[in-house]
Amino acid sequence: MKCKESNINLLSYLDGELDREKHDRLEQHLASCEQCQKALENVKHIYTGIEQEKEEYQPNPYLAAKLWDALHSKKSINVPVIPLRRTTIVTIAAAGIAFGIAIGSLFSASLSNADGNTQNQWSQLADEYFPSDVFSPYENLDDNN
Repeated sequence: MKCKESNINLLSYLDGELDREKHDRLEQHLASCEQCQKALENVKHIYTGIEQEKEEYQPNPYLAAKLWDALHSKKSINVPVIPLRRTTIVTIAAAGIAFGIAIGSLFSASLSNADGNTQNQWSQLADEYFPSDVFSPYENLDDNN
């Protein structure tokens, strides 16, 4: 048995869930591998800590019984449902579409000026951020791109 398979089977080994063949192979491996012995000790240490925690913090039996009864009771919780009429849904959808068209037309109008100044504004803005004498983002591009 290799260390990887051994580590996969450690929890089942401690829980006593391995069949006889795997159990024997794991014990043979543990006898010869210090790393896996340390891993087994670490897992045992964790198991011990969990058992101590379980003993220290006992659940409240009254709370558990109350929760069990609440889960298995046939009481249903009534949630008020406000029915939306078809006209309300259509009106909300139409308002959303109209709003989208209005925003789109305003955005489009701001990008395309009638006098063609927009291209100059964009190129001036680009020159401020990428001065051609210092750096040009287009210098390394081939003519084919």
